[in-house]
Amino acid sequence: MGFHHHSLQFWLIYSCFLGSSSAIDTISVNQRVNDPDYILSSGGNFKLGFFSPPGSSNRYVGVMYNLPVMTVIWVANRDNPLKDSTGSLQISGDGNLVILDGRKGEVWSTSTNNTIRVSNSSSAVLLDTGNLVLVLGDSSRSTYIWESFRHASDSLVENMRVSTDLVSNQRNELTSWKSASDPAAGSFTGTLELLQVPEFFVWKDGKIPYWRSGPWNNQVFIGISSMFSFYNRGFELVSGGGGTGTSAYLYFTLGNSSGFSYYVLEPSGELLEKQWSDEKGDWEVTWTSMESECGVYGKCGPYGSCDSEAKPICRCFPGFVPAREEEWRAGNWSGGCGRRRGLQCNSDGFVKLGGVKPPDRFELFVALEQDCRLLCLGNCSCQGYAYSAGIGCMQWAGTTLIDVHKLSDGAGVDLYIRLAHSELGSGNNKQKNAIIAATLVLGFVTLAVSTFFLYKFLLNYKAGRKQQNEVIRPSNEETDTGYSVENTLQHTIYGVKMGELFLFKFQMLSNATESFSLNNKLGQGGFGPVYKGKLGNGQEIAVKRLARSSNQGLEEFMNEVEVISRLQHRNLVRLLGCCVESEEKMLVYEYMPNGSLDSYLFGLSLAS
Repeated sequence: MGFHHHSLQFWLIYSCFLGSSSAIDTISVNQRVNDPDYILSSGGNFKLGFFSPPGSSNRYVGVMYNLPVMTVIWVANRDNPLKDSTGSLQISGDGNLVILDGRKGEVWSTSTNNTIRVSNSSSAVLLDTGNLVLVLGDSSRSTYIWESFRHASDSLVENMRVSTDLVSNQRNELTSWKSASDPAAGSFTGTLELLQVPEFFVWKDGKIPYWRSGPWNNQVFIGISSMFSFYNRGFELVSGGGGTGTSAYLYFTLGNSSGFSYYVLEPSGELLEKQWSDEKGDWEVTWTSMESECGVYGKCGPYGSCDSEAKPICRCFPGFVPAREEEWRAGNWSGGCGRRRGLQCNSDGFVKLGGVKPPDRFELFVALEQDCRLLCLGNCSCQGYAYSAGIGCMQWAGTTLIDVHKLSDGAGVDLYIRLAHSELGSGNNKQKNAIIAATLVLGFVTLAVSTFFLYKFLLNYKAGRKQQNEVIRPSNEETDTGYSVENTLQHTIYGVKMGELFLFKFQMLSNATESFSLNNKLGQGGFGPVYKGKLGNGQEIAVKRLARSSNQGLEEFMNEVEVISRLQHRNLVRLLGCCVESEEKMLVYEYMPNGSLDSYLFGLSLAS
C-alpha cells in the first residue's frame, strides 16, 4: 500500500467555487445550514452538506472529501431522502442534530438518548478526520455525545473503527449502498467476526458469506496475498473484554503520509481500497477483495481449492473427486468434492497444499509446529491442520473444509489434508511403511527431547534461584545509571549468564509507557508490540512486549536475553534489561528517536 502526497492548497481554492460555507466547521444553536450550503472541516479535508447521487434527484446530507470528484463517505438520511432542495440541517430544541424538510418535518436525527448531557447548548463539529461529532457547547471537543464514526455507512477512513462487542451486542459495520444512485442500505455488510481468531467477513443479505479475509496473525489477515504489515502504518486489530475475546475493533492509519486513502464496500459486495492521485485528479483502485473469481466465498465448494492461474480454476483436494461430475465439468463447482477412499485413522497420512488461505471455521490449539501434526493424527476426526507463527496450530475436525484459495507472493499457510494410506503414493508399500516409521520415530524423539529439557530446566531453575538470592541488590537501591530498578542481574539467573543487566518491575514499565497506551506504540514485529516510555529519571526507553500468542517459554526468552546482551556494540541499540513477571516477558532498550534504519535505506513509500 503506497500512499500519494496530496496537495491540499489547490483543492481549498477550488472548494470556494463549489458552494458557500455557512460556518467554518461547526453548526451551533440558532444556526442553520440550508441546501446547497455546507460546512468545512478545520483543515479543509472534508465537508458536510447536501448532495444528489449520479442519476438521482433525491437530496441527502453526507460527509464527503473536499475534492473535485464527489466522494461521499457517510450519509445521514440514507434511507429517507429529501425530495427537493428545501431541506436544512440544524440543532433541535432537545440538542440533537436534525435534518428538516421544507415543511419543518424531521427527516433524520442523531437521536441520542443521553437526556442528561444533551441540551440546547450542544453543537455539531466536522473534524478533519471526517468524523461528524455532537458536543456540548460548554465542554471540550474531546467529549462526544454522538459521532458518525460509530454509525458507519459504506466507507472506512483513517482511524475509523469497525467493531464488534458480543456483551452489548453492538457492531459498527460497513453497509453497501443499494446502487450507485441510491445510498439506501444495500445487500452487503462488512463485519469483524470474533471467532477463535478474528476475521473480517463480507455478508450477503446478512447471513450468506460472500468474502472473508482469513484469520488475523497479529500483523495481517493471512488470507490476503497483497497485505503487508508496516512500521507505524497499516492495519491494527485491538482486542478488548479483558482478554475474553468478547470485543475487538479494527482500524488503519496512514502514518506520516499526507495523502488520501480509504476503503469502500461497493453495491456489488466488492471491497475496494482507493487512493487519491493528484496526477490523474481522480481515485485509483489499489486493491480489491475480488482480485479474481477465487475471491468469492466457497467458489469451489467443499474440499475444493481455487487457483486463479489454473484452468479450470477449481480442483478437488488430492484424494478427492467431484461430488457431481457432470456439474463439475460444466463449470458449476458449488457442489464441491468428496473422498475417494475413507480414512482408516491409525494408518492415515497427510498431503500438503502450499501457500493457501486456510479453510473457514477451525479449532485453535496451543502447540508447537512439530506437535500440531501429531495432535491431528491422534484425533481420528481431524481432517487437516495448518500452522501459522502468529496464530498457532489450526485444525479442522467435524467440519467441512471450504473456501480454500491459492495465494500468490508467498502468502498464506501450508495446509495438510488427511488421506487414507492407500492415497499416499498410489499404494507404494515402501512409502507407506516409511510414513508410519517416521511418525513413530518422531513421537519417540519428541518425548525424549521434552523429558531431557524438562529435567535440565528444573536443575537450572533451582540453581538460578539460589544464585539470584545471593547477588540481587535491594529494590530501593539507585543504580549508577540514575534510575531505580528492582534488581541488577549478575552472573546467572535461571541458569543463564546475564552480565550486567537490569530486571525491571512490571509496574515500572507500565508507568513509563502510560499503561502501554496505543499513543506510545512504535510498531509491532514477530516478537510483539513495541512501546515508547520514559523512566522516572527522564530517560527514554523502548519496551518490546512479548505477545501472549507467542509460544516462547521462559527458558527460550532468557536464552534470547543472554544472546542479545553479548551483542552489545556502539552501532547497535543497547539492551538495558528485561522484565520477567507472572506471564509478562519484556525487553527494555535505549530509545532511538531517529527511527529504524530501514526507513533511511528504503524510504517510507512502500507499495504492496
